[in-house]
Amino acid sequence: MDTENKSSKRSAILTSWDEARGFGFCSVRNPNNPTQRKSWFIHASRILRIDNPNGIVEIGSQVLFNEEPHPKGMMAVNVEVLSLGPRIQRNAGLKALTGKTGAGSGQ
Repeated sequence: MDTENKSSKRSAILTSWDEARGFGFCSVRNPNNPTQRKSWFIHASRILRIDNPNGIVEIGSQVLFNEEPHPKGMMAVNVEVLSLGPRIQRNAGLKALTGKTGAGSGQ
């Protein structure tokens, strides 16, 4: 039954998050008009799970959620925040080959 619930959830990207105030927004682009986005409000009390090992909500994370009408607009509920995948460092292979460890390291 859990997989049924997950498959019916919407998917979006977390576009903003205010840790101090406990809320943010997620959005998706309109496939018919990429300049338009649809957004949902997320409150910390509506988050069921944060997949990130350190428990921090990160902008750019994928979120799965159900939507619920709210007087100010659509609200995301039953939210699952998925962890960001490992980020590929630009030119990481080249830096490894040349022995450089990072920008401005002088090595």
